[in-house]
Amino acid sequence: MDIFENVNTKIGPTWIVKEFFNSLQSQERFLWALRLIVDRRGCAVNYDYCFFSDLNDPDPEYHFSGVKIGIGDDEIQLTDEEFAEFLGRACERYMQLHPEEKDEVTSILRG
Repeated sequence: MDIFENVNTKIGPTWIVKEFFNSLQSQERFLWALRLIVDRRGCAVNYDYCFFSDLNDPDPEYHFSGVKIGIGDDEIQLTDEEFAEFLGRACERYMQLHPEEKDEVTSILRG
């Protein structure tokens, strides 16, 4: 089962974020990635990635505001607030699909 169902790539760029979370779910990497995301460290699995701005990084690619999510050659930049909304929805759905891992998800989100 997908985190986000019926993702339509023809309706706006938010499909990239939805497919990112679906990819984590399908590859059984959701909890691993969630820990990294909550710590704002970012993560990548194959060609799917999430990374956060870092104005202290010498590479100007990291000098932006918010969060970048990519699937292959497609990328979207979100504000922290927009990303937090998707992350919350993804976690809720993940806990519906995996009720046995609800405590672990809750613990990770609390930091």
